[in-house]
Amino acid sequence: MPTPRGPQGPQRSSDLPAPIMLLEGHEAEVYTCKFSPDGDLFASAGHDKQVLLWRVWDECANFARLEGHKSAIVELQWAPDGEQLATASPDKTIRAWDAARGKQVKKMAEHTGFVNSCAYLRRGSPLLVSGGDDRLAKVRGPLGKREGCSRACGSVVLWRVQLHGCRIEAASFQSDAAGSCRCGTCAPNAACRR
Repeated sequence: MPTPRGPQGPQRSSDLPAPIMLLEGHEAEVYTCKFSPDGDLFASAGHDKQVLLWRVWDECANFARLEGHKSAIVELQWAPDGEQLATASPDKTIRAWDAARGKQVKKMAEHTGFVNSCAYLRRGSPLLVSGGDDRLAKVRGPLGKREGCSRACGSVVLWRVQLHGCRIEAASFQSDAAGSCRCGTCAPNAACRR
């Protein structure tokens, strides 16, 4: 319920304890931060090679510190169910983390250059795409499992798209009626088809 106008400013539009919350705990610059899909948690990561997890309500308590990367974390993304998150780093790895337990679930080290981006498919199959300076976009199947995809691919990396002449700075999924996944890269026509 909004708080009435007070002597220090306009009427509040949320129930948060304060309009701005200071989240302290990182030892260096923060490069990426995201709310969980349900909005109850907040994750931040950056140059100190750590992911800090925060509860959004009350005092915004920091309840977990995830460590494992050997270099800065440049991107983090929540899985659609909010149970895991993935991080990308110049240490050439993507890591998947269990948010509730605060533990690493999987380390993926297939890239040969800095990993700049990662993203989960928001619906359907549990897929994760990553892109990096090695000009590769890699799409992975279920994390922590060796199941592959519904076509029995037999490998965690389901698709591998190589782009000549540019590094991949951002990767995401866009689904269309034909069932294709496009990796958002510096080459807009690069696509991988199922």
